[in-house]
Amino acid sequence: MQFTAVIVLTLLTLKLLLLPRKVAVNAVVGKARWLMVAGILLLDVQFLLQYIFGLRAMGVTQAVLVNLVLFIPASWTISLALLYLQRHGRADRTAQWIGGATWVVALLLLGVAAAIDGQPLLSDTPQLYRAEVVASLLYLLMQGYYSSRLLRNLMQMRRVLQNFYDRDADDMLRWMKLSILVLMVMAMMVPLLIFVQSTGLAIFAILFFIGIFFLVDSFCAAMPSARHRRR
Repeated sequence: MQFTAVIVLTLLTLKLLLLPRKVAVNAVVGKARWLMVAGILLLDVQFLLQYIFGLRAMGVTQAVLVNLVLFIPASWTISLALLYLQRHGRADRTAQWIGGATWVVALLLLGVAAAIDGQPLLSDTPQLYRAEVVASLLYLLMQGYYSSRLLRNLMQMRRVLQNFYDRDADDMLRWMKLSILVLMVMAMMVPLLIFVQSTGLAIFAILFFIGIFFLVDSFCAAMPSARHRRR
């Protein structure tokens, strides 16, 4: 599963990187693309580490540690990419940095737990497990914040455009709605399911890959519309 994820995410990263002619004329789309590249690349590194070191075979705690360290910034950058698209490249400081602050706090929690338990970093200890639970709750709150902001902005956009018919705008809103829902479900389920070690986790992983593929593929397909509107 991890090997397949590495291949798929690497190809999706390359697809985003090979879009310069579609986004060069639009700085907002270009910035969103780079944020999405960062998020997908972090997910790719996470699954690569899982595959190389066989962390799931070592136990739940070891895999969860790597999940949190890389999933939090990945969710942050991808959420911020969608937020920048909605707000035409503008976002208040809270939206820009709450993801980074959550990541730093999570790293501190995990680092302190690993330091005080007196065991090697990837040891399965009660201190590290408790730190992972708290970090997962912070991750859930962070993604809840971004999801609420994205949905609120989407409703405002729909109200502004409800009296105008623009096929490109309708297509972009439809893509954004589906992308927000996909990201919201995936990112908010991750903190809950990373502690699970069962068939249900494998099913969620498959759905996760499908969601990420949709997010990136539809982003790439929607970008020419943004270019045409700019012209």
